[in-house]
Amino acid sequence: AACLSAAFPSLMTRPNMPPPTCCSLSVNLKNNIWFDHEQHVGGGILDLVIKEGKAADRQAAAKYLEEQGVMANDLSAPRSPPILRAHIYRDHNGEPIKKAIKYKNGKWRQFGFFDGDWKPTVKNLPQVPYMLEELQEDNQDRIVFIFEGEKDVDRAIKFGLLATCNAGGAGNWKPELNKYIEKRTVCIVPDNDTAGFDHADKVLKSLAEDKIDAFILTSHLEGLQDKGDFSDWMDQHGNDIDAFLALMQHDKEKQKSTDELYLEQFGIKNANALLGMTFDPLQFYYDGIIPAVGLTLLAGLPKTGKSWLALNFAEYVSFYDHPDKYLSPQFGGNKYITDQGVENTGIFRTENSHWKYTNSTTCTFATTAKVIRQDQKIWKAFCAGNHPHDFQS
Repeated sequence: AACLSAAFPSLMTRPNMPPPTCCSLSVNLKNNIWFDHEQHVGGGILDLVIKEGKAADRQAAAKYLEEQGVMANDLSAPRSPPILRAHIYRDHNGEPIKKAIKYKNGKWRQFGFFDGDWKPTVKNLPQVPYMLEELQEDNQDRIVFIFEGEKDVDRAIKFGLLATCNAGGAGNWKPELNKYIEKRTVCIVPDNDTAGFDHADKVLKSLAEDKIDAFILTSHLEGLQDKGDFSDWMDQHGNDIDAFLALMQHDKEKQKSTDELYLEQFGIKNANALLGMTFDPLQFYYDGIIPAVGLTLLAGLPKTGKSWLALNFAEYVSFYDHPDKYLSPQFGGNKYITDQGVENTGIFRTENSHWKYTNSTTCTFATTAKVIRQDQKIWKAFCAGNHPHDFQS
């Protein structure tokens, strides 16, 4: 437990001090971990050696500690993974309440501030929105943007927006948070996925319970990849915050219900929209029954004549597949048979049927004279002489 104090005595003038409200470095001697509140980075003892410029990598950091005579437990395996970023939630007095940490391995963890130290639990802690101090200091009645995560909130504030979010990500907005944004207009900014839409819907309904004016922004999602967020949009558009605000204003003036937004995002049309559409005249394979597009499903109880009805509809009926097609070349059979025992073939479509190249020695289908006259060009092309795909035994 004395590794940090032995390696960096100059940092230990106030051991186990709580993270201050200003930008500073804090350390935890009990767990040999540290966190820089200005740069939002932290980690174990090896990470601190590198940060202080004593070594270029972890191997060199371990060697440095060895040279300093510092004994530590398994320096090659730190107790916690390196921290990518951390976000502190504070109460109305600016005192820390909880901290959301994202590690470089992609995992998240929340810590609560108890008795001057961070503990890996947030049980029984009050619910406060992220960057509450920004909400309290604003007296301009500006629109509040609710994002899904702290990263987007920090980005938005950097570019002059009034922004917040809840701890724990999508689906964790609590009714207790509403009181901090009452009497304001709220713009909810979802991520581009189902979880984002569900979260936005939950926040919207929660705000409506307290009669808080709110709407969901969706125009920014166009062109974003799946799971894309506000930060991704800003990256794609060169941090053009004015363009983002223009999208917000557009959606604010043309507010839609949550159901309408969901259907629109995934290209689903409701019944009224379908009834208002115009379509080209529908072509039929069998007048009024089997359209030339899509799939027609013939359904009915057993023994009610489905098969006979289908045969009456059909213009060509296949009788059987001749086995000579599937006899492999080593047995004197079809040279087009592959190692998988199937025939290399091709299929093309005409106005009334699908045709398949095949090497059967028999004509294994039935039709009518009317259909033969209709398809006489096809018959002449494929039956007058030898076709290139014909198999000669």
